[in-house]
Amino acid sequence: MPTKTGLVRKNLLNWPANQLLQNIKINMRRHLTLLLLIAISSSTPAQARGEEYCKLLMHGAAEYDAARYPQAETLLNQAVAQQPNNIVCRIERGRCLWRLGKFNQAISDFDTALKLHPNRNLTIQTLTFRVTANQSLKNWPAVISDCNKLLQLEEHDAFACAQRAMAYDRLGKRSLAQKDYDQCHRLVPRNKSYLAVQRLIDAEADVQDKFAAGIKYLDGHIRAHPYDADAYYTRAGLYSQLGKPKETMADYDASIKLSPVRFMVQYQRAKYLASQKLYKQAVEGFTDALEQAPGNDHVLLERAESYAKMGDYARSISDYSAMAALHPQEEDPLHFRARVYALDKQYERALSDYNTVIKLAPEQAANYKERADIYERLGRREMAVRDRKKAAELLAAPVN
Repeated sequence: MPTKTGLVRKNLLNWPANQLLQNIKINMRRHLTLLLLIAISSSTPAQARGEEYCKLLMHGAAEYDAARYPQAETLLNQAVAQQPNNIVCRIERGRCLWRLGKFNQAISDFDTALKLHPNRNLTIQTLTFRVTANQSLKNWPAVISDCNKLLQLEEHDAFACAQRAMAYDRLGKRSLAQKDYDQCHRLVPRNKSYLAVQRLIDAEADVQDKFAAGIKYLDGHIRAHPYDADAYYTRAGLYSQLGKPKETMADYDASIKLSPVRFMVQYQRAKYLASQKLYKQAVEGFTDALEQAPGNDHVLLERAESYAKMGDYARSISDYSAMAALHPQEEDPLHFRARVYALDKQYERALSDYNTVIKLAPEQAANYKERADIYERLGRREMAVRDRKKAAELLAAPVN
């Protein structure tokens, strides 16, 4: 779930190697399907003949792919009832339960799967999914524990390294987080042109000179290697830092033309368009990115913000609602949605969201301030005064 805090986490989103981490998430569905087929083909003859069970499992997986999670849960519950000790079925239902916000139940399924002694590949898959479930519960020690197990199984697992870094960051252990982020960069090396640019940038003292030096190098590199999509992507980022929108967009477009299936390029291009207040084009870009990474939190967040700035409150609310459904224990999507409801003058709905947000994050003074404004709009002045008083108390309280 994206937030507006955590500088170390933000840095991760801006490095090209993160594209591989995104691809890992995008392709997990395909990997699990292959594992499912392997598990069925390697099971006992009696299990292999369980036609009804196999149909339930495959239909449940199909409903999951179509984002019809309640229907998928019903089918997978039936499959588990028939074969409660089937590892793949437990993993599949656990993922579905996570999507439905039933995080503890999802973790229970993943726990069961691990107790059934899966092979190495299935163990890695299960631990990976349990990491995501514990992240949803903000159980950062459990995230770190599972990431440690993943790294014991595969010491070069960049995904586990990145998730552990994020967990350390949430726990305020910034030095450990930065160490893991640095390791991510080593595990998934950036392209050669990027590394050369980084060396040039590091050698320059002035910020403007840093970017200019990088662009000068990439100009020559692209002349020699005109089909290097990563080089265009890297140069686009440098141009954006120098405030050159025309050159920035030209390089993003060149990178996408050379390599169309590039989630991170699509995402960063759309973010840049939004930063230039070209919200309609930004929305189109975010939509393209979502085709490659359906349900991606970061993209939904950015697209919802762009819709709101366009004044298309209905679509903005829809995107925030999708995020809230995926992460019912997170306050951010409800908080953002409450603001859009307020902009759309749907004050009762905004109030309902703020009530939930304050239950989830009762120590945030800003939430009380914003709810006070909604009370004012609704003519409930006494409640507004009470909330402003509470906000002042929280702001005056000493920080531990």
